[in-house]
Parts: sequence; C-alpha cells; structure tokens
Amino acid sequence: MPPDQAAVRLFAGLHVNRMLREAFPQCGVLLPSLPKTATVREFINQYWLRMECRAWRPDILHKTLYCRHEPPAGLKLVITLHDLAPARYPEYFPEAWYQTAMVRYWASRADAILAVSETTRRDAIEILAIPPARIAVVRHGVARREPSAFENAVSPHPRPYLLYVGQRYLYKNFRNLVRAYIRSGRVCETFDLVCFGGADFSSEERSLAGGRLHFRGGDDATLLHYYVHARALVLPSVYEGFGLPIVEAMSAGCPVVCSDIPSSREIAGDGAAYFPPENVEAMTAVLERVLFDEEMLERNVALGRERAGQFSWSKCAAETAAVYRSL
Repeated sequence: MPPDQAAVRLFAGLHVNRMLREAFPQCGVLLPSLPKTATVREFINQYWLRMECRAWRPDILHKTLYCRHEPPAGLKLVITLHDLAPARYPEYFPEAWYQTAMVRYWASRADAILAVSETTRRDAIEILAIPPARIAVVRHGVARREPSAFENAVSPHPRPYLLYVGQRYLYKNFRNLVRAYIRSGRVCETFDLVCFGGADFSSEERSLAGGRLHFRGGDDATLLHYYVHARALVLPSVYEGFGLPIVEAMSAGCPVVCSDIPSSREIAGDGAAYFPPENVEAMTAVLERVLFDEEMLERNVALGRERAGQFSWSKCAAETAAVYRSL
C-alpha cells in the first residue's frame, strides 16, 4: 500500500505463518505450529490487539480472516471475503456450519466488504443476503517477476511435467485429476505430475499414481522456475473464490488447463483450456487434446500473458484505499 494512499500497520500477534514473519518481522511473534493451541493464541491476540489499537489509534480495522477478535469500539470495520466454499459445498468441510457462521457474523458487522472476485460477490449476495452496495470487488494481483531468468535454465524436474499448485483439500478435486491423469497412457507416460506446496502426499494419494507423482516446495522464485518449465498448470477445483495460481501461471507464460467454473472463467477468460471438474473421462479427453497441441498451447500462453496484465497489486492497493476513503 503506497503511503500516499493509506498508512497501514499490520498486526499478526501470535502466529504460525513463516512467510508472514519473513516479510514483516515486526508484526508479531512466530510460534511453532502445535495442535490445539489456536484458541489460546486467539485469546491472547484479542487483548494484544486492543492494546495495539490504543497505541496506534487507527481509523479502520481491516480483517483479512474471520478469527474471533472483536474490534475495539469506534473503529470502522472492513473485511476481505475470499470465498464461500464451506457454504456452497458443505460436504467438503467438516466444520462448514461454523465457518459459514463466522463469515456471516463478520459480514453483518462490517462497514465495507471486499470480495476478491465477482464470483465471490455473487455468492455473498445469494448465500449471505448481503446488499450489493456493501460489497466492492477488489481482485488480487500478481507479483511481477521476470521469468526470462529461468527460461534458459535447466528444468527443475528431470522429465516433462504437469504442475499442480497449492493445498489438496477435497474441494480442490485433486483425486479426480490423478484419476484423469492415469486414465491416459499417453499423458501418463509423457508427463510426470508435480505438486508444488501444501502438505506432503498421503498414502492414498501415493497409491493412486505411484512414481509419476512428485511433491515439491520452496519460495516464490522456486515456484516461478516450475511455472516456466511446466507443460501446463492444471487446476481441477470444484470451487474457487479467485484462483491465484491461474494468474501466476499466465504471468509466467505457463499454459493453463483448469476447471470450467465461474471464477476460473472470470479470471482466465480465453487464456485457458477448460474441462468439467467432476467428469473424469471428459477431463482426460481435454488433457489429451490440449497437451499435445503446440498451436493451442502457444495461443493460450499469448492470451494468458495479456490477461495477466489486468491483475496487479498496485491496482488492488488503489481500489482497497478507495474503499477506505469511502468510509
């Protein structure tokens, strides 16, 4: 956030986010991730936040997640609404009722709501019955990193590969991707499936695809290296509020093959190839058609780069600051 737009200070309290600690070392205290400690952290952070607000005297408190910290009296409240996955697909979330109740509560309290996509805004209006005038769409951006440094470098993986990025929760539909992948002998023999980020594979996941499935992790530069050399990013989610890997891949010149869902269409437009996420046979057919069509991949790369140019963090910051000023 440029200082001429808004003066921002970050509060994280006691937290377990290593990346946050690296980016903003003064924002709180990094703790090891221990089971059954979240409630204790939230209890301490509630009081810590009140003390910091008395010292900082902010005009606005912007909550980016729905923890139980009650804002001090007299502050305007802004929340970011990332998605409504637990409300839309409760069968995928053991505590869907609680997660939805938290979102509903903070949405009712907020003076302004930022939705990360039109898809999320529509869901909020439909599911939470939020008046449209209270929700502004402020899309995420993409970090502008020059991929050319990696284009002439050796590929980070010894074989040609497809790339999956992020956690593999049930609504991410990863198992159907693996099933579609192993249904095609041509795809499976030609490309490995590399999964970047999230937790390591479960025994069930390993049993699905055997030696063709590879887990990798690392920083943003390492991820960019994987984007640049991937045959394609494959994102099979049943639901997304935004889909940040799509924008990252398009910006890096990586072809995108993803689910035909509203948020993906909104973000990628004509810069991606699409498949129905719940039809494994159709997913396999799209992978076989797209991955061996050089002309189609080149077209998607060109359209994807153009599309990615519409997303920037400076635009996100300016639109966020405009909402702040409206309060």
